[in-house]
Amino acid sequence: MSPLERLESVIAGAAPLLDPIEVTYFPEDVTWAIQFDEQTRVFLDFDDKAMALVISASVGTPPHEDRLRMYDLMLQFNNQWHLTGGLRLALEGPAGSGSMIFSVPVEGLENSQLATILANFREVVLGWREIIAAPPPESGKPDEAADMAALFNMVRA
Repeated sequence: MSPLERLESVIAGAAPLLDPIEVTYFPEDVTWAIQFDEQTRVFLDFDDKAMALVISASVGTPPHEDRLRMYDLMLQFNNQWHLTGGLRLALEGPAGSGSMIFSVPVEGLENSQLATILANFREVVLGWREIIAAPPPESGKPDEAADMAALFNMVRA
């Protein structure tokens, strides 16, 4: 069985454990899209050079007036890779939407393991959506988004 065929089997076995709305395979890109709910779609891309499954999802677009603070929080999160298990945040272009990304080696990956990774990934994505949607702090008040981001620095996929 080729690595891609094995990965197809693992994803097919993991998907029902997650109870998604829909799973779509795009063979031309070797990508799967898992629709968890109306707002949450997670993409799984097979990187055949690294023999890894690259998992990604949008975490939202920071409001223009709050972009620098959000970018700062996102970079701090990336610096905590040793606590987050390698989760990382990126931007889809200038002033673009933020994306959460995680890479998983394909070798030895099992259905239940992938289902757990995807469930945890989804929870962190939802948490970062809350962080990005949180209003900017008022002068002299605690920064709610920074507090939430600090909590998510401790979550592993």
